Amino acid sequence: QVPLIIMRHHIKGYTTRLFADISKGDFVHEYVGALVTYQENKKMDQTYALDQSDSLFDQNKKANREDKHAHRRNNKGKEEKGYCHRALVVNGLEMANEARFSSHGCRPKLKTVVAYVDRQSYGLHRTAFFAERDMKSGEELTWNYHGEELTAALNEGRSFHSALLPDCDCGETDCPIKKHKKKKVADEIDPFDNDYDSFPDTDEEEAAKEEERKKKDRGHRLQKRRARSNSSSNSENITPPR
Repeated sequence: QVPLIIMRHHIKGYTTRLFADISKGDFVHEYVGALVTYQENKKMDQTYALDQSDSLFDQNKKANREDKHAHRRNNKGKEEKGYCHRALVVNGLEMANEARFSSHGCRPKLKTVVAYVDRQSYGLHRTAFFAERDMKSGEELTWNYHGEELTAALNEGRSFHSALLPDCDCGETDCPIKKHKKKKVADEIDPFDNDYDSFPDTDEEEAAKEEERKKKDRGHRLQKRRARSNSSSNSENITPPR
């Protein structure tokens, strides 16, 4: 295991950095935590939860009915698209190692590898991280929180919606998560809205807008008065029954 430092970043929070030089392919650490069921994990804080099925298989793949593994075979209906059932989760909130503090990177410095050590059973594998390239002491360690889907979006120049990260601080100029955020903001802005402007209003413009609002309020109150006066005059003209 490589010696690491846990440091506090002013934006990302806690991060991990190298305390020694390493070479490409070197084992760095594995993700350690409490092994719980998917239902148990839903009741816990999921900040440091690693879904074991997500690290094994692509959830968007169609069901493989010829798969001999009972847990991976999906035989409930042709409409179901999941390749495997989410069985176990490694939750690193209360018991974990330094791996839980590693930040996300759209071009990560660590490669995620599924390893079977003691058991070959589905969901009981170990998630290990290896160096993607040569790194110097002091470099921050990052890994891809979203796997192949984000990598594909990055390579194809597409945006990517992240349900885990409110924003991405990976620092990449072509970050797919940043692209999605910018696209969302652009879609929410109405280009035909007269009130939208790229620059803040001056004092004169603010005063003019305030005067316009007052005129609208006065006109609205005047319409109400006229409506009340018309209704009262109409009621006076009605001849009472004999």
